[in-house]
Amino acid sequence: MKFDPNHYEYTFARRIFGYKFLEINLSSAYSWMPFEFSLRWMRKVDHPGFRFNLSLFFFHFQIMFYDSRHWDSENNRFVDPGTVEK
Repeated sequence: MKFDPNHYEYTFARRIFGYKFLEINLSSAYSWMPFEFSLRWMRKVDHPGFRFNLSLFFFHFQIMFYDSRHWDSENNRFVDPGTVEK
């Protein structure tokens, strides 16, 4: 059996509580960069939260802990999913 890095992907996603979600992604795809690392903490944007990415050659690992709501910059608050703005 030959390993094909273009077809490997695994995602684990769960609602932790309220609007908070946890996602863990493992995948592989061809990349010209042998190493990549990033940490992000985002606030007052759509789907704010923590993101961690690590890539080694064609293996990619990502953890996200985020809020599912969207940010309303005009009113400086989150909009609950399913809410219709007037």
